[in-house]
Amino acid sequence: MTTATTPHDPGVPLAVWPVTETTAQYQRAGRYLPGCTAHPGKMLPELARRIVTKYSSVGQVVLEPLAGIGTMLVEAVAKPEAAACLDW
Repeated sequence: MTTATTPHDPGVPLAVWPVTETTAQYQRAGRYLPGCTAHPGKMLPELARRIVTKYSSVGQVVLEPLAGIGTMLVEAVAKPEAAACLDW
């Protein structure tokens, strides 16, 4: 992970995470239903995995208000976090 500070607020770290070394299709293999690719808004599983790992702790609930195909839910459940999601 590369960290730098933003020019607008030097106290806020900027993180750049490489999440596209493998294709989205490969990242979803075996964990997602084939029909999920039809949804227009899909988060890369590696990005969701990094977010859950970085910003939650064991036993916390991960809430995803714009769940889409449930990428954050799938990745949070794969870790020992509880997860809840909604999609409007």
